[in-house]
Amino acid sequence: MRVHNSLRWLVVTLSAAMLFAVASACGQAEAPPTPVPVDVAAIVQQAMEAQQPGVTADDMASAIQSALAAQPGVTTEDVAAEIAKALREQPGGVTSEEMAAAISSALAEQPGVTTEDVAAEIAKALRAQPGGVTEEQMTMAIETALKAQPGLSQEDIQMAVEAAVESAVAAAAPAPPDAMAMSEAQGTLNIGFKELWAFNNSPLSAEGNALVYVGNISSETLLKLNKDVEVIPQTITEWSVDDSGSVWTLKVREGVQFHKDWGELKAEDIVYTMLQSASPDTVNTQQNVMERLFAQEGGGPKVIDDYTIEVDTVTRQADFIYKLFIPEVMATVSKKMFQELGDEAAGPQGVGTGPWEFVEQRSGEYWKFEAVADHWRQPPDFAELMLRQIPEEATRVANFKTGKLDTFLMAFDSKRDLDELPDIRYMAVANGGSTHIGLHPNHYVGMGEADFEERRPGAFNCLKDNACPWVSPNPDLNSPEWERARKVREAMLIAIDYEEVVDTLLDGEGTPQSLWTWENRIRELNHEYRVRPFDPERAKQLLREAGYEDGFHIEVTASIRNIAAEEESCEAVAQYWNDIGITTKINRVPASTIIPIVQAREYVGLNCHGTGGKIDPVIILDAMVSNAGWSAGFDHPYLEDELVPKLEEVKSAAGHWIVMNEIAGFIYENALDGGFYSVNILWPLSPRVNSWIDGLQHGDPRSLGSYEYATHRN
Repeated sequence: MRVHNSLRWLVVTLSAAMLFAVASACGQAEAPPTPVPVDVAAIVQQAMEAQQPGVTADDMASAIQSALAAQPGVTTEDVAAEIAKALREQPGGVTSEEMAAAISSALAEQPGVTTEDVAAEIAKALRAQPGGVTEEQMTMAIETALKAQPGLSQEDIQMAVEAAVESAVAAAAPAPPDAMAMSEAQGTLNIGFKELWAFNNSPLSAEGNALVYVGNISSETLLKLNKDVEVIPQTITEWSVDDSGSVWTLKVREGVQFHKDWGELKAEDIVYTMLQSASPDTVNTQQNVMERLFAQEGGGPKVIDDYTIEVDTVTRQADFIYKLFIPEVMATVSKKMFQELGDEAAGPQGVGTGPWEFVEQRSGEYWKFEAVADHWRQPPDFAELMLRQIPEEATRVANFKTGKLDTFLMAFDSKRDLDELPDIRYMAVANGGSTHIGLHPNHYVGMGEADFEERRPGAFNCLKDNACPWVSPNPDLNSPEWERARKVREAMLIAIDYEEVVDTLLDGEGTPQSLWTWENRIRELNHEYRVRPFDPERAKQLLREAGYEDGFHIEVTASIRNIAAEEESCEAVAQYWNDIGITTKINRVPASTIIPIVQAREYVGLNCHGTGGKIDPVIILDAMVSNAGWSAGFDHPYLEDELVPKLEEVKSAAGHWIVMNEIAGFIYENALDGGFYSVNILWPLSPRVNSWIDGLQHGDPRSLGSYEYATHRN
């Protein structure tokens, strides 16, 4: 019969204590001290709390014999060391008979602790412990073993117990994370995506789409948005803002290391990354965001000391903290590395501080990483990570079913097939993705100015050729031209059956949206803006009123951004428009093709574009102003000059949502942009891996990421 771990410890610690008394007595000439009443309950409790794996009878006897051999000078440390050694080397257990024999061979008479005392306390401990030996068996074992031993005091026992427990617990304690990871990390975690991009973590030359993934694999964000939608520390540990609301102080976590021996993360690395990301030379579509936050005239970031940064945004910026957990915004790089090697050489190496170190890429095929065994935050359970580009859903499904993928971003019509697999599990993120109906090129800021053709070629050509009924030649909100184009846009948006798209293409795993990225804040949105009705008859009427009874032609393009049903839903929009007389041309191109055209403001037509679900729609507002890198498809002087600046003045959450609803109302009533749907992101899990939903970085969940929290399924 096996003895429960806590009882093994009871035997070991009591034995150590009593042996210490025997050894001490043999080395003394004077009479033994008067026994002091022993608090057996306290000793039993201490042994119980240690709860370490056990030792066999032979091990115990050997340890005791070795300690006694050093008579008459044996000390508490001698006994503790021998018992700790046995504990380290032997994982086995003892039976009640073996325990009795071992104790009997070691213990002499001990009047300070009676048989009844020990038996009663051990019986009490047994009642609280599952398994192991019975009370009767333990009582018999102790009765057989305990004899009277003069001179044993409470202090003797306590000293011996403390020394033995401290030594043995230290030896048996779990290995530090780096040792555990190096010995236990194993296997390859394989993830499938529709599209990957050229791997690069440069704040100047990396595409924003690539940084969405890089930013929480080999790199890390400054903060993290957890599953409870709480902003928590990551590479910065503290953040605060002064009374003006514009001067932020950030405290950098000490001891965080860059890969490939590029040194410790310091304040200068974060400031360097901020300034490079805000540079006019960057290709990142978030450049206008970074410039607003980190390169305002009279402000910007500065190093206070190695672990302190001060950022002056000049005016209040409602989204400052939000941007610090979005992967494509703050993937911190090593200033030293980039300055020594140059951007072209440093960027593709992907050196960051994340739990995965970049190894290699093969264009159009995969990104490969290896685990950072001693990572400060979470050493991975898998030794290797592979992100694989597999454009076709059927191929991704086949690879998953044959064990070549551990998970992938799944189309919902594949779920019924995968549900048939034994032990299939899923990892779901509610409202993890969000798409919109972008009606390009509704750009009105600077319309009529001399450089408008250069800055807004798409809108300029629309107006010159009178080819875009949804674009007004006059930005005046009260002009007949504006109202005519507004009616066309409204007709286009209410011709779409949003509910049918969600039910048919998303299998119900989504929600129709009237405005983009409000999916997680719908309770803050005024009721009149929450739904865009499906009304094809009214849509036809609006087209007649606008002078387009016979319809018109428009191009339709979906950006492939790893959002469920993004292509199919965009083609469904084209069909709805065909039903009211609008003819369409469908373009099927990767995001890497369409996004530069949108950035240059050359694109004309519908762009269905998705992003990760947002904690606050203010995060996407930067795509709706004239200096945006990537544009949602519109800008307007009233939005830019009157509404957005109000956000800089609000000082409360209530004030924030009042202004955000003003902005929402302006966009909704003028039909400048249409939300499409939010979607629950569903990841099927192979039998090899457990869900890591609790560790997920929700800054942009469509990229999944946080693979360091994925563990092997037993």
